[in-house]
Amino acid sequence: MIKHHMTRSLLLITSSLYLLGQNQCGSISIPISNQINNNLTVPNASKLSIATRDGLSSMFSSERFSLGSFLNIDMSPATKSSTPLKCGQRFRSHNDRIVGGYVATITHFPWMISLQREKGNWYGLKAFYHSCGGSLITPSWIVTAAHCLYNRDEPLRAIAGTDNLNFMYRAQIRDISKQIIHPKFDITTYDNDIALIKVNHPFNLESSFSHVGTICLSPDVQILPYDIATICGFGSRAFHAKTRSHLYETQIAIIDRKTCNRSFEGAITRNMICAGGMIANKRDACSGDSGGPLTLDTDDGRTVLAGIVSFGQDCARAHYPGIYTNTKVYYDWILSNLDEPLEKI
Repeated sequence: MIKHHMTRSLLLITSSLYLLGQNQCGSISIPISNQINNNLTVPNASKLSIATRDGLSSMFSSERFSLGSFLNIDMSPATKSSTPLKCGQRFRSHNDRIVGGYVATITHFPWMISLQREKGNWYGLKAFYHSCGGSLITPSWIVTAAHCLYNRDEPLRAIAGTDNLNFMYRAQIRDISKQIIHPKFDITTYDNDIALIKVNHPFNLESSFSHVGTICLSPDVQILPYDIATICGFGSRAFHAKTRSHLYETQIAIIDRKTCNRSFEGAITRNMICAGGMIANKRDACSGDSGGPLTLDTDDGRTVLAGIVSFGQDCARAHYPGIYTNTKVYYDWILSNLDEPLEKI
């Protein structure tokens, strides 16, 4: 009986907090994690005003943040599990039908990670905001952009298994145990803009309750001009606008480096990929998309991480492609830092 009353009290408190949050702060979510959480500018070109795609600037115009892993209740079925996908596989077939993008589902992008920074306390509870994206490459390791971590000391957490940051009851939430920024990352040119994050507890890839999977890496992936790549993220619709609560995706074309360097005054190196942005107000990554994936599909239906959202000239500005870190250049560096196997394709 005591347990019954305690459960009712906990639910009443949770409901009150949620309603209060809706009235006080726009759209606040109190997600229930299905895994216990223990604790829960750029190229130096004089004529360019280039911006990174992290969510820091958009945070100040957004009232949305999450009271993460508040209840720490495991909601996943205790006796049911699913066979984990191979890297780069989706839970259901991809619908071919960000800026100029479409609403996406986590079943199409199970490797998508939301990296969230602690914004402060709200009535004694920790509040978080979406800062950057990332891609899950093993159960414990995430690849993201170095500038998302550089010179940042706010507490960070990783969210997997959700395509809506306002409804995270199926999400898996993890704290961070290790951050590795590429030793040659250059904050002035954004060359070598890549980093690795290890979570404190591996994500559950066999859960039948949430959709979490890994994306493939390959040192042999071919990235050719005019190839069609896919980007996804929780970033804003316009430069300096607030980030979105729902995951979006869009398709963009790879641009050759010579053409790209005409726009960026020679700042694009072999460590970078250019894509999209040749037509104004069309399709591009934007604020809050930094660190997220640029992917290519293989002939056998797998998905490979080709690039990482790095920077651009505003968002979707004509004749200025978005710039992405070329992940295959860093394949050996990634392998050398992992402490668990990376699936090969």
